[in-house]
Amino acid sequence: MREKIKSQKGISMITLAVAVMIIIIITGILIYKSKDGIKIQKIQDLYNDISILREKISTYYLKYGTTPNYTEYTNIEDMKSSNVFGTNDIGKFYIIDLEKLDALTLNYGLDFERAKKGNYSSLSEIKDIYIINETSHNIFYVQGIEIEGKKYYTDQSESDSTRLDPRVVQGVQIPEGYHYVGGNKADGLVISDISDDDLQNSKGGNQFVWVPVENPDDIYGQLENKENAGKLYNFTANGPKPLNWEEQNKKMVVDSNSNREPSTIADDDGETESLNIIKGILTNQQEYYANELSFGQTLQEDYTNMLTSIEEYKGFFVGRFETSLDSNGKAQSKINKVPATAETTSANTWYGLYAKQKDFATSNSRVESSMIWGSQYDAMLKWILLNEQSEKILNSDEGNHSGTVANTGAYNNGSDIINNIYDLDGNVREWTLENSGDTTKNRVSRGGNFGDNGQRSMASRIEDSAKLTFSAIGSRMVLCKKVITPSNLSVANGATKFSTDYGTIDVIWLSGTSNTVTDTPNAPVLTSKGESMIPVKWTETTGGWVDSPVETTSSDISWYIYNAVSTREISGATTDNTTSKWANAKTANGSYFVWIPRYAYRITYYSSTTSTEPTGYYDGWGLWRASDGSVKLKLDNGVETVTYNGNKYIVHPAFGTNLDLGGWNSELSGFWFAKYEMSGDSYSELKSVPNVSSKRNQNIGTRYLWGRQATYGFNGKSETLSSNGTNYTYTSYMNSHLIKNSEWGAVAYLAHSQYGRNGNEIDINNSTSCITGNGGGAVGGIAETANGITNAYNTEKGAKASTTGNIYGIYDMSDGAWDCVASFCSEGMTDYIEDSSFGLLMTQEAKDNSGNYISTKYITKYGGTSSHYGNKVLYYYGKTGDSTKEVNIGGQDINSSEIYREGWFSDYGSFVKVSDPVFRRGGSYNHNGQYSGVFSNSQYNGGHADNYAIRVALCP
Repeated sequence: MREKIKSQKGISMITLAVAVMIIIIITGILIYKSKDGIKIQKIQDLYNDISILREKISTYYLKYGTTPNYTEYTNIEDMKSSNVFGTNDIGKFYIIDLEKLDALTLNYGLDFERAKKGNYSSLSEIKDIYIINETSHNIFYVQGIEIEGKKYYTDQSESDSTRLDPRVVQGVQIPEGYHYVGGNKADGLVISDISDDDLQNSKGGNQFVWVPVENPDDIYGQLENKENAGKLYNFTANGPKPLNWEEQNKKMVVDSNSNREPSTIADDDGETESLNIIKGILTNQQEYYANELSFGQTLQEDYTNMLTSIEEYKGFFVGRFETSLDSNGKAQSKINKVPATAETTSANTWYGLYAKQKDFATSNSRVESSMIWGSQYDAMLKWILLNEQSEKILNSDEGNHSGTVANTGAYNNGSDIINNIYDLDGNVREWTLENSGDTTKNRVSRGGNFGDNGQRSMASRIEDSAKLTFSAIGSRMVLCKKVITPSNLSVANGATKFSTDYGTIDVIWLSGTSNTVTDTPNAPVLTSKGESMIPVKWTETTGGWVDSPVETTSSDISWYIYNAVSTREISGATTDNTTSKWANAKTANGSYFVWIPRYAYRITYYSSTTSTEPTGYYDGWGLWRASDGSVKLKLDNGVETVTYNGNKYIVHPAFGTNLDLGGWNSELSGFWFAKYEMSGDSYSELKSVPNVSSKRNQNIGTRYLWGRQATYGFNGKSETLSSNGTNYTYTSYMNSHLIKNSEWGAVAYLAHSQYGRNGNEIDINNSTSCITGNGGGAVGGIAETANGITNAYNTEKGAKASTTGNIYGIYDMSDGAWDCVASFCSEGMTDYIEDSSFGLLMTQEAKDNSGNYISTKYITKYGGTSSHYGNKVLYYYGKTGDSTKEVNIGGQDINSSEIYREGWFSDYGSFVKVSDPVFRRGGSYNHNGQYSGVFSNSQYNGGHADNYAIRVALCP
């Protein structure tokens, strides 16, 4: 038995040993696999971070034209040695300012807080950070993730096509139809008309280089008669010296006789001697200028446009290569092409080259092309001098002086490529638009040529007859981004026609109660008289549902984010934005309100929802046509404007103090708008909550009084308003009131902007019982009416009926019930103020001491006469910002007598009149959504009906 036991034990120990070995092996494999999984997860975390940052930075860049930089970062040697940088990762690197990017949740980058607080002895010791390259906009993680001896710093290789293609690079606005290729502003930023072109021009796009002109004095001076003239320079070893004014007068950029004073250009026979000379030069080439102006006038106009563009955008684009011609005889700026010269081009004169280059950009309404002006050539050389290249400018010993013309870009070393520009030294001389001497027969060419044995440099200026045909003289194109602004602010109303059938709205934030542009919206004001609303947020769960609201604090960085997506004008797309989370808060009685921050806006019109070419604008200039700047309507008197990126934006009147335009009695940093149509059976029970039937069947006077008396569970404060010798006192919370037309318009415009639905339509509320927050699952007339809830407010489909396409927006602005507003047509009040059945009691406060109707901060007065309405009334009596006249389809003919008009998305519209003096907004379920939407407005008599609701706003 004992032996048997021993034998059994021996077998067990062997088995155990084998088992142990197997366990060790398996454990090793598991440990290895676990470590491998951890490594993979670390890399994935890095990639996720960079993906998030790229999306946020792309949005930020499109809006502000710059990356969110904190400070320059130079400790990049480890990354350099790892060959992580691509050819476009040139210039400076900056620590990404994470505080400028809303709602970030990252796995790495914690050292940014140290950097921000200065908690370091040397910035180079900060490594757990993300940096961005100023040229490529590629993002790198300085510390890197190490796996098996290799470090990973970014999520893309040099060949990765996932690059930003911004409209603005280092402050340079890329023209429509062109794309950033590479280089930087200081040393030559290159663009192409082909999206995936490269610095080698391997894709064969037309390429141009940005020439910065920070000081307009570098491009022009003034003659004795105060006319602007090209400023020309003699370039010396000590730098450029302006030519004296006697020489300057002789070297006008335009004809010395015909363009000093355009008003005296014509003799009795309609022509000047200089113009006759020009016509002799042109021979049969006059078809190249398709207008009735003389050629001299055309040049003067072109020159003025060029100056305007340089003043606006601080520079111009110059051809990267000397001009050549394609197989159809069209000018081009491409590598490895035969230069077009006065001998080779079919037009075979100076004018022929001029005409070919002017014709280059005629199909692009956003840029103008031209032969280079003499003053532009000088500005280019002065820019080159900033890089201490004076030796190359003045000495020609490296370019093409071989005796034979070469293809463009063939000489790519030394001074024949400088600041990313080819062919400047040698090859062919380059005609300019600069006139020379006292006769229009002569024009100036610049630089050396292939046959001058290097005796001329790129700074050389040579005058020749404009009739000269010579194989050694070509030219170089320039592009100027057009500055389209209204050309005549006194144009009679209605004299200009263009389509306003659809539009996009660009919004910029304004700081505090000022009109200073800022990159972040004003923080919500929660407290009034010591009583404070509570911030709320939601968390999305599976299937698009969201959890119950979570109370939070104003310091919670995830409370809200007014997130933008690119607009049609930037990207040519109308992608629906459902990522913006407007700030929400609730009152003591559980009412929900949404914060509308102070902003300015600008409208761009199109002929349809799918067109990409703007037809016109409504902005700080008024209503004007995009093609020529002619004005249809001047901006309403008293509207505040702010200039941003060269455009005039309208400060939305709801935030200002102009009462006639729907303003307040003080400048507002923002206001609160009820999230839902109101419910409750008395003013003390008034609430803004979802999933209930809204309060209806009240006349306008009762709605107004309830709005002024509501406290939402707070004590509120009392306010007395004096009208027509009578004092009216109400107690409310945060100046609660029935919404005004201006406030509805402010919400509608923000909803349509890049911070809302980005030009997409909001789903309707198709509930016949007007359930608040209900979503019909479709826009317009597609969703038929339904009893009860179709899609609840906290579902993915239901949330499409909000201004943000998610739960953070405002509901019931399209269908549900009509929202009645505190605005009225004063001409109609005489008949209706005495009629108790309509209850127009709100207007008793809207009178001055003489009993005349006026606008107050709570009520807006509109004009109008008898029963005259339609488009004419919309334009003359509608107000800027209230979303009536500005969103009017087909509104070119303001003399139309049509009764109704349509807004964008075919939203219904009719204006207040004597018999129907009160506005209502948004539409009603009984329209089946056909005419409903945020731009829908109509008139009614002020009485009660089952489809008239109440909504309020709060002004802290």
